[in-house]
Amino acid sequence: MKVFDILNKLEANQRSYKESFRRYAVFAPIIEIDHDAHLLLEVRSNKLSSQPGEISFPGGRIEENESWRDAAMRETCEELNVELANLKWVSDLNIANLSNARIVYAGVGTIDQAIGDISPNKDEVHKIFTVPIEYFLLSEPEVYSVATEIKPPPNFPYDLIPNGKDYNWRGRGYDVPFYKYDNKVIWGLTARIIIDIVNRLKS
Repeated sequence: MKVFDILNKLEANQRSYKESFRRYAVFAPIIEIDHDAHLLLEVRSNKLSSQPGEISFPGGRIEENESWRDAAMRETCEELNVELANLKWVSDLNIANLSNARIVYAGVGTIDQAIGDISPNKDEVHKIFTVPIEYFLLSEPEVYSVATEIKPPPNFPYDLIPNGKDYNWRGRGYDVPFYKYDNKVIWGLTARIIIDIVNRLKS
């Protein structure tokens, strides 16, 4: 096969980074309560098939031909029943999750609305609550390291690799952070987003 044909074939069948992952977007809303800045969080509805009852920020799947920022804002409007005009995007955050199957983008901004006037969509949100940002600035999360184990199948050809069954697999572990506030547990991806915000405020 000629080089020209190979390159044309590869170019025609390339997949973009965007297409290779299921893409999600999250918006971390800051709301003012009694002149103090709070983060607004959701307790997800028990009706949801994914992570029911867990604490999260508004967010969801990015639709086709939609930017991740637009998706984050749209999901926030849908979940909290707020108008887009009452939301303000302030900053992109670090990618909150990147795995073999999923990428989660995150951003932070404000909601210009009284907390008492927000009535979330009960199909998606059981309830909302807020936490003063100062609490996170003063409280270190509990962090637990989770190891990943690599288990080749029984028919794995150990004879084809150096050191055979003693090969030094480099399994990648990851840290899982936890915040506890008012009998609520904020953990995982949501806690990582909060840590990102806190680190930016402290820097």
